Amino acid sequence: MTSKWRELAASGAGSAEIARQLRDMPEVVSAVEAESPWFDAMAASLARHDPDFLNSVLETLDTSHRALKGGAILKRIHCPVLLIRGDPANGGLVGDMDMRLAAEYLSNFEVVNLTGVGHGLDDAQVATAINRFLAPILSG
Repeated sequence: MTSKWRELAASGAGSAEIARQLRDMPEVVSAVEAESPWFDAMAASLARHDPDFLNSVLETLDTSHRALKGGAILKRIHCPVLLIRGDPANGGLVGDMDMRLAAEYLSNFEVVNLTGVGHGLDDAQVATAINRFLAPILSG
């Protein structure tokens, strides 16, 4: 990820314009095939992203991750948690070690493993997972 992504997220541009700008970035073009659906998916994501969140990733990642070490934050969570996991074979970022950490420190969590998608999650699958997770909480 680059600071350019943060700029795109903060630009207020629509996803079509962001996709065009992504296609003009040499570091992206060298890694992604020209006709890849990644451009449109990433553009849609960046158009909805909070640029301040991207600041935390770009500028304070080490500090943020230190706070997570040893499950310090996870063990303070006592409400139901839904962990939506992209397919590691397709670029999903939540690995087996992350799953073990969640199982160790979260007392009430559910995992939904999405198939065929990586880090750029499929909106329909995510919406279905969230609705199923929330249904018993909202009805009870």
